[in-house]
Amino acid sequence: MADLVCVGGLVWDTLAIAKQPVIGGTSNPVSASHSAGGVARNVAVLAARAGLKTELVSLIGHDAEGEILLRDLAADHVQTRLIAPHRHLPTANYAALLNPDGSLHVAWADMAVLEAMDPAFFEPLLIALSATPLWFLDTNLTAESLAYLAQFRPKGTRLVVDAVSVSKAERLKGALASIDLLFCNRDEARLLTGAPDAAEALHLAETLREYGCRAVVVTDGPRGAAVAAEGFESLLPPVPLPGPIVDETGAGDSLVAGTLVGLVRGDPLLDAVQRGLRLAAETLTRLGV
Repeated sequence: MADLVCVGGLVWDTLAIAKQPVIGGTSNPVSASHSAGGVARNVAVLAARAGLKTELVSLIGHDAEGEILLRDLAADHVQTRLIAPHRHLPTANYAALLNPDGSLHVAWADMAVLEAMDPAFFEPLLIALSATPLWFLDTNLTAESLAYLAQFRPKGTRLVVDAVSVSKAERLKGALASIDLLFCNRDEARLLTGAPDAAEALHLAETLREYGCRAVVVTDGPRGAAVAAEGFESLLPPVPLPGPIVDETGAGDSLVAGTLVGLVRGDPLLDAVQRGLRLAAETLTRLGV
């Protein structure tokens, strides 16, 4: 039995780092690389590297990228028995262009195969999923699938969700009251609550608790993270970086993974989030996860 099942993104990533300030409308010199990615995949792999037994549920295409991703997961000892190939759609792919300082300049994504994981896809998997007491979902899933899994999870299963992006956070509005632990940033939290731009992270976390989430972590970039749960609210300062920022794209996934590792090992929520912040700080200083 796995300690953690992750459901959602398994993606072929292309990452390009500009060698000089990006100029629009023309070719820019970059250093480019390809790697495995996706929020659910990253969380599963990072948790497995920390010693948890993890399983990933996703869809891939009948293509070389999908085969490479499966081999990559096997190398990190992530269970793949519930990853299926789609008949027609290609493996999901994400491409990002980073500025020379490591910040994101622009990104684009083809995630149609992930949105094909509809309730009919999950229905025959519920028995297999029910053996794992901790589910992590990302919002690469559709609103219908998120609501379906929230509704039919077994009693006693802890449901953790990451909002992923502002454009996809909207999909969570119908499932907030079913979430045991929600991760989002300030922009995603404002989208979910309708709060003004000036709303502070702790206020946003408290508001999402009022919407039904049992616990909430709202990240606030270099200002750390706000945590709200039954009986307490807390602002956690950022962890000092062990080196210069190289890549910002995997820090949020590392925060989630580190937190889940702590929870599985019995840490209180604040201690678990602190573990996640430390892992996120380490991730910022290297390329990829």
